[in-house]
Amino acid sequence: MNIYSEYFSILEKYFSSFHKASVDNNIDPEIIAEDVKNTPKVFESLKKLLPEIKLSIENYWLTNNNVVTENCKSLPGFKTRFGGDIGPQKSHHLIERVSIYFDTIIIPDPILRVLSFPATDDVICYYLVKYAINQILFKEAYLLDVNPPVAMLVPDKELVSSNKYDFSELNNYGSIDSVIITNRLYGENINSFDEALQFYSRFKDIDEAYREIIEPEIIWWDETVPRNLFEQLDSIKKKAYEHFEKDKFPYEVNDPRFLLIQLNGRLMQVNDVLVRSYENDSSPLVTAPVSYHWLKQKIITNQNIFFDGKYQHKNINLGITNALLSQKNDWLDNITFPQVEFLRKNSSVTELRKIIKSEMETLGNVTFNELDKIANQVDYNLNNAFLKHRSSLEEIQNELKKDIAMKGISFLTSATIALQPLVGNFLPIWASYMGGLTGLHNLSDIISSIKTFLKQNKKLKQSPVGILFESKSHT
Repeated sequence: MNIYSEYFSILEKYFSSFHKASVDNNIDPEIIAEDVKNTPKVFESLKKLLPEIKLSIENYWLTNNNVVTENCKSLPGFKTRFGGDIGPQKSHHLIERVSIYFDTIIIPDPILRVLSFPATDDVICYYLVKYAINQILFKEAYLLDVNPPVAMLVPDKELVSSNKYDFSELNNYGSIDSVIITNRLYGENINSFDEALQFYSRFKDIDEAYREIIEPEIIWWDETVPRNLFEQLDSIKKKAYEHFEKDKFPYEVNDPRFLLIQLNGRLMQVNDVLVRSYENDSSPLVTAPVSYHWLKQKIITNQNIFFDGKYQHKNINLGITNALLSQKNDWLDNITFPQVEFLRKNSSVTELRKIIKSEMETLGNVTFNELDKIANQVDYNLNNAFLKHRSSLEEIQNELKKDIAMKGISFLTSATIALQPLVGNFLPIWASYMGGLTGLHNLSDIISSIKTFLKQNKKLKQSPVGILFESKSHT
């Protein structure tokens, strides 16, 4: 039995009705979660179950953490680790999209994360419903019987270790980076976090701290409002205590030092995905725009580390991931998990990866600010593969046309009757109008030619590029 079967049994025990409502009515999990939060009777029922749900999930990971962690360390193939958000959302089709390039996507358990939030019950219930529905929607990917696995669920080590909730390692990394970012924001030469706190204390309030910023493009907290520096500040003031209680912050929102705390929090999140990716020998996978922005700031700040030979392939993979997740490649949303399973069981991902990475050696020295060059190369490679595939389809159709001449109607009736059980609706459109036949002497020749065509056609359509081509044709 798959190790995640018990995990999904827990989720389905408590959240199957919400999942059913989402699927049956084609409603986004986020809307279902909002309704739960705003419906007192439903909210109170779920709130009472929170301790029970938390105990079930924590016990699951207490039992399975070591096995999953060891399996993750020994994973073969090409891996990526999700980060920068609580968890993936099915509507983004993230697993389907990147599974044509990466062998395994490592995903920290969003349910364990939510249950560990230092937040109010309404916030916990909202995110719990939202991500429980999404996890159940992804269940098929986690349970696919392939090796290496398409998706692997892991716990954050800070939530299951003996030193539970010890984020000192990430806080240390975040503190160092927030000092460096502060120097960029103000043109300073600060050397420590304590010194940075003293620097921010010089400002009268957080508004003055924002007015003195010399690189405003660095600041981005909220993608729902314009990138204007003070609109971003207004958003922070309005939403600072929306999810977490006020006493969870060391400084209130108008204190200039609150900006440093915000930087530290964002950069801890970025370091989480980078450090864990390094530990898993995987590439970071960050989809949330704001989180990706801070990943970019982190990497630009540490150019000398991330752009030496040791990390260069990670940089290439970030560009490729960008391409696979871009809006121009929304057709990748049409890929299904059965198709993913078929590709895996036929060892086709290696072939697709070779196509996607074609000519990448010419971009070996690209910097983070030039990742669009990599994305453009990926788009070119895929389109070139599609052109070759279309040409192959046309070639076998033309070959069939040579065998079957469309001139009279002498054999039309008998050929149609004989071939219908064999070919169904798989013949090219022009074959439906074929008349008499030349170059062939009997019905068996006709059937032989069309069987050859169908065999070749099926082979092309079931090829890795053929499956992607079919997905793109459905857009």
